[in-house]
Amino acid sequence: MTVVVEGEFAVRIEDLTKRFGSFTAVDSMSFSVPHGSVFGFLGPNGAGKTTTIGMMLGLVPPDGGTVEIFGYDIRRALSQVLTRTGAIVEQPAFYPYLSGRKNLEIVAALRGIADRDAVDSLLDTVGLTERADANFGGYSMGMKQRLGLASVLVGDPRLLILDEPTSGLDPAGQREIQNLIQNLAKTGRTVLLSSHQLNEVQEICSHVAIIDRGKLAVTGPISDVIGEGRALEIGVDRPTEALELLRSRLDVEEARMDGASVVVVSDPEHAAAINRALVEAGFEVHLIRPRADMLEARFLELTSHAREEATDDAV
Repeated sequence: MTVVVEGEFAVRIEDLTKRFGSFTAVDSMSFSVPHGSVFGFLGPNGAGKTTTIGMMLGLVPPDGGTVEIFGYDIRRALSQVLTRTGAIVEQPAFYPYLSGRKNLEIVAALRGIADRDAVDSLLDTVGLTERADANFGGYSMGMKQRLGLASVLVGDPRLLILDEPTSGLDPAGQREIQNLIQNLAKTGRTVLLSSHQLNEVQEICSHVAIIDRGKLAVTGPISDVIGEGRALEIGVDRPTEALELLRSRLDVEEARMDGASVVVVSDPEHAAAINRALVEAGFEVHLIRPRADMLEARFLELTSHAREEATDDAV
């Protein structure tokens, strides 16, 4: 497991564990979320993401370990945590025959806020001012998601926990929500984003944690996790033999197979030397290019390794 963390943290999770009978859903997990970051929280279905988020919000009691949000232990100071946190764990639910404005006023009233100007400001923040008085039931999926984001901003929380906020949206709707998330982070808020959209996470997140089968596989700045800007995809005959050669070079930090290609992490200035070394060793290089989809490749590599290890342990 690789762990790279830095700076001050909005969330600190240490040795967090949750069991359901004999099944361990979250297994001694530890990671930290830096203040002001957009933090991607990734894992296959059943990896333990929702259980972890449930423990962060006090919805699921942990069997071990700690969760601190802004320095408050959720077991001892849950009310202080919740006043500083807004979350969408599932699809936002509102009254379909009431307007977006009225729905948001109800959410605000339930939280003890009767300031209509604050509601208008939130509608403006999420771009719903023009449709604020239309019934929620007539909203598009993207508008519903934007109203959901407005609802979690009631009370001005400093941490936002968003579970699949762009699920079911078309590309234009996804882009709207992504831009909104980035703008919210620029105001000093911290965003923890759970998503299956790996390209989305790679584009908008500053940090990431990848988990599998309840265990942490890697965490840190996304550029460190994926070798951003330093990854090359190499297409070559006899890729397995080429992999061994590349792993022996001092200018290659990491080399691994990805399908029929070899992916290396190295300083970009070494690309020509790497290509020349392969050719001089008798390999035919038909492709060498920067790798743009590294988060997906890294995700598949880490989670497949975890599954292989689990299978080996069971044998």
